[in-house]
Amino acid sequence: MIKVTKNYEEPPPAVLLSENCIRQIKEAVEQKSGNKYSNHYYRNEEVLSRLKKDIYRHKCAYCESKIEHAASLQVEHFRPKGGLEKEKTGDENHKGYYWLGNEWTNLLLSCPKCNGKDAKGNRFPISGVRVYDDSPFDSNGDFDRERLIPTKPPLENEMPLLLNPEFDKPEEHLEFNSLGQIKGITERGDATIEICKLDRDELYTKRQEVVNQFVREIKFYLLQALKKKQMTEEGLRDSLEEVFNKIVERTKPEAEYSSWGSFIFKEFEYCILSRIAPAFRGTIREIFEEYSIAHL
Repeated sequence: MIKVTKNYEEPPPAVLLSENCIRQIKEAVEQKSGNKYSNHYYRNEEVLSRLKKDIYRHKCAYCESKIEHAASLQVEHFRPKGGLEKEKTGDENHKGYYWLGNEWTNLLLSCPKCNGKDAKGNRFPISGVRVYDDSPFDSNGDFDRERLIPTKPPLENEMPLLLNPEFDKPEEHLEFNSLGQIKGITERGDATIEICKLDRDELYTKRQEVVNQFVREIKFYLLQALKKKQMTEEGLRDSLEEVFNKIVERTKPEAEYSSWGSFIFKEFEYCILSRIAPAFRGTIREIFEEYSIAHL
């Protein structure tokens, strides 16, 4: 998970402010039911396009997987619009955040495995004061979006345990071991891993593949350097820098699992050098440090 930018002060996609969309919100509020929503508005192509292209870069908000070749990324509600699943929170009778069903600031992009019934589903534990009922309509029936924005009252007092990449800094709550196994460093980090199943074997394996490939390439070039006729010292430096370039590419926001790529680069000694024969670590460390200074 990485921090993304969605400017809550900018207008949402026009379809979410249309007369018919607001009428649907009003019906849901009057009947206190998230079942009144069709996906015509919150899954509109304009909404999906802005989430995919401008904000989440075709990645799941939670696990950073790009899965369009296998399944579609979904528009998901951060705060569930339907009734919350029974949890050890005393909120099993909560009707859900039915007033947020078409709200732009409540819409994220997620893969089915992070958002499915065996993962996030309708779970939404908090550590603050739960908001049970609300409405964006004033006494005159006029629509006021201010009450729907999570960084403003009343929602700002809820303190969700689930991280939201739109305003949380995931790196303050989550980290990895040298092979890509994710772990929480705060209560919210632990909760997010558990809720979205970010420690599932599939993700661990994919992150392992990333770092293993870097290690394999470095070992290959070291072997070539040992065979002096095949690679000079200058050639080794150039080849290692090509590997370092690939690691940097993995840190970019549009890259799959870029949080893991950033961790590898930041913890190069821990993730890469620790797996290289001690006799070669000094040389690689020196080249990497020079590369870091010159390129970042």
